Amino acid sequence: MLALCLRLYLPVYDFNYPQQQFEEHLLADSPQDSFLPKGKAHLAPLRHYLSDKKTLKNYSRGDLMFFYEPVKNGGAGAVIAVGRVLRAYLRDEAAMQTDDLAPSVLDSSQLSSIGVSKTKTITVFDNVLRLPRPVPLHELKALNCGEAHQLITCQRLSSEQVQAILEKGL
Repeated sequence: MLALCLRLYLPVYDFNYPQQQFEEHLLADSPQDSFLPKGKAHLAPLRHYLSDKKTLKNYSRGDLMFFYEPVKNGGAGAVIAVGRVLRAYLRDEAAMQTDDLAPSVLDSSQLSSIGVSKTKTITVFDNVLRLPRPVPLHELKALNCGEAHQLITCQRLSSEQVQAILEKGL
């Protein structure tokens, strides 16, 4: 349960990750209020994170999912939130249903932006907590979590790395 998954966000469609504007809808809390209409993801008690099929092996029930916001396009350059993985499964793009997409920040027209495979991993998560003190990249590097270019994919973390990130962020 302490071997966790670091899940990271890129602020632009680069490889297979949602734009920064989606982050506040998926995590359902932005430091600023907005008068703009919000998507449906923040209304769902269980949220869905869609990724390439190769990431399925990295998710197990009870894992923590850390959300990293790169500095590119004005992001924090830090781990900003954590959520709990409930389950993960594969779904073919053609078989995607409203129930798969509504609790995410993507629609069917955006699925091709998260990898070339027609099969996607859907990770169901809850208990999203925005960290009061975001954990910046230099501290992640000091914890051997990787360089910035390595933080665009899912990777397993040791229990020591997880504990350190939580101590720094909370």
